[in-house]
Amino acid sequence: MVIEKWTINITECDAEKKVLKFALNGSATGPDGGGDASKRFVSDSGRVVIEPGDWRIMWALQYSKKPIPEGYAITWETKPLFVDTYQAPATPDSSREYSTTLAQGLSNSPHTVEIIPAGDGLVPISSIRVYRPPLK
Repeated sequence: MVIEKWTINITECDAEKKVLKFALNGSATGPDGGGDASKRFVSDSGRVVIEPGDWRIMWALQYSKKPIPEGYAITWETKPLFVDTYQAPATPDSSREYSTTLAQGLSNSPHTVEIIPAGDGLVPISSIRVYRPPLK
């Protein structure tokens, strides 16, 4: 997963004909393809998939009876559910335990955590917890 901001720019829109075409751009990936909202879209990088049923723009335009605003764009970000580099949290109260989530949302299968000290001295980790959700 790459932390990235994505933008969809609408390139053609006709609510009466139900035509909506777009181009996708990622802040790290760059131009990543374009498509038609009536068809399943898989970006060139394979990192963005949009199903036809995910779009609600046509419904909104038909309901409001207003055209799409000039320069209309859709943006979102991918946010990490992990940390690349562990940063020990501040510990103002030594009687409390301060935890950091290293990763979440992983598949229920074996994984490896590799701890590599970033310098001399002790690694400020007292324990590691692994939670395993029940198998379905």
